[in-house]
Amino acid sequence: MKKVLSVLVALLLIAVACVPAFAADAYKVDVESSADTAAVGDVITVSFKVSSGLSGFKGVLEYNTKNYKYVAGSAEATDLFTTEINDTVDGKITVASVASEAKDAGVVFTAKFKVLKKDGVFKASATDAIDGTNAAVTVNGDELAINVTDKGAKAPPTITRILLILRKQAESFMFQQQQQLQFAQQQLQLQ
Repeated sequence: MKKVLSVLVALLLIAVACVPAFAADAYKVDVESSADTAAVGDVITVSFKVSSGLSGFKGVLEYNTKNYKYVAGSAEATDLFTTEINDTVDGKITVASVASEAKDAGVVFTAKFKVLKKDGVFKASATDAIDGTNAAVTVNGDELAINVTDKGAKAPPTITRILLILRKQAESFMFQQQQQLQFAQQQLQLQ
């Protein structure tokens, strides 16, 4: 029994020691597309998402105007936050989002883009972020590359696209594990 208890305590100490390494990933923004592959001329919808726990931030979605043309007026906020959208600057959509309390993870806004040519990237970032206690927090950004083909051709996903998908899945898994670890720590503190 003592041996089992010793192993459990050792595992718990290792898990607690890993928390600072994951703390930087506690808040993040993601950019996702309605399609993994698109042809030149297609219109795609891009979503700007945030992780749970934020109650306010300034968000920016950047894109290369040589690769994508923003469909004017297509940026729409969801009801997750009270959000103001500025889509008047080519290559950038800026939002200011606030809420009276920390929010669950979800989509903040969507926007439509016409694909002009290959090799474009969307970049999402957030600054001036606060959590549910109004404390300033750091938010990690994200990038998204769409596999663009010539009109009518459908190419298989590239290695880069597959690696991006795997990275997002790994980040999501790590984030979930970190949340579970924080919950376990809170439960232990309550005992």
